[in-house]
Amino acid sequence: MTSSTISKYAAGAALAASLLFGACDNINEEDRFIPVERPTVERKVLIQEFTGIRCVNCPDAASLMHDLQGQYPESVIVVALHPKDHPFSNPIAGFSLATDEAKTYFEYYNGNELPAAIVNSGGLNSNFNQWSSIALSAMQEKARLDVDLTTEYYADTRTVEASYSVRFNEMYDGDVSVLVWIIENGITGPQMSTSGRIPEYTHRHVFRKSLNGDWGEQIGSKFTTDQMVEGSAACTIPEDWNVDNCQIVAFAFKTGDKGVENAEVVDVISKESNPAE
Repeated sequence: MTSSTISKYAAGAALAASLLFGACDNINEEDRFIPVERPTVERKVLIQEFTGIRCVNCPDAASLMHDLQGQYPESVIVVALHPKDHPFSNPIAGFSLATDEAKTYFEYYNGNELPAAIVNSGGLNSNFNQWSSIALSAMQEKARLDVDLTTEYYADTRTVEASYSVRFNEMYDGDVSVLVWIIENGITGPQMSTSGRIPEYTHRHVFRKSLNGDWGEQIGSKFTTDQMVEGSAACTIPEDWNVDNCQIVAFAFKTGDKGVENAEVVDVISKESNPAE
């Protein structure tokens, strides 16, 4: 992205004033707006957002991520993880979104403060004003592999089966694993904020559980160009989850440092009947 700069060298106050007023009076319509070029998207970005219902700054972070998703709906995947036993994740009036798995991930990254996020790879970042720029940069990085994902939902048993495939775009030497998660949108419940408690806050893309263990399944260590690896995972969706608002997220990552290579998200039930945001 580019931004205009203001010259540091003015010829004088009078000249500056004349230029200013002259510019305000006569601006060609085609010069009024400077188009900002959108970045070339090479791969999808997964933002693992660690949050909590008692975290007063977390709604601001979530709002920024929601806006980023709105700008890049096909490129940005956000998952909100509420780590269990963190003071900011403790229940409010019996309401809780905390999970043991989120706690495992948060502790792995030596997490302490909330909000915090992992944007594709790298360390945990607690400055949510930086997340968008990091994500925009990550979008432009070369996609070394692609992830494809489909789901099959069986209403009689409330079971979802997720099938994924990972296709390598180049020779790849390194261990790769795949994690498959289920998330839920549109959960209404309390949330603390800088202006106080919000009784009916809408919690989006909330991590519910992993379908294939805490750290997924390792799919190999050396891959050739165009090689494809397939896998699947399944889970039964509890009655108190709104299946129409549930989605499956699958992502391939470096087994060693957990750096995400690419990701995909699909609805458990087709979009036509899914009211999730």
